[in-house]
Amino acid sequence: MLLVVMLFGMASAFAQVYNVNVSWTLGICDCLGTDQDNYFTVSISIFDDANEEWVVVDKTKNTANATITNINIPVGEVETYCGQIHQETPSFTVYAEVWYMETSTGQSCCSGTGDNGPFSCQDFYNGGTNVPGITVP
Repeated sequence: MLLVVMLFGMASAFAQVYNVNVSWTLGICDCLGTDQDNYFTVSISIFDDANEEWVVVDKTKNTANATITNINIPVGEVETYCGQIHQETPSFTVYAEVWYMETSTGQSCCSGTGDNGPFSCQDFYNGGTNVPGITVP
């Protein structure tokens, strides 16, 4: 019994987490406050081009402050989707939008978008999915 518990614990320790890494640079943005006061909101959507299905729609995460310029967003939905049978082998495009947010108002004062792909289920498993180089003017 102890061996089963140990094996289960080891399998859990090596479980793969499906993530999308989004990175950006902040240009000139007419906002109140400072980078320490403000923050970014990042939203991703993932489309399976081969099967014409949205897998993730507007999954959103905030940064702690505006000095952070990349974030990992967990997408367990892709793992579930990849475990299912599909007409065609999935081929994903990841779409991202980054907003520079004013803490005092809760409003966005500028944003930028980007996309990247195609990605396979194996790419997500290996952790190689990203949307790099978004410019938030």
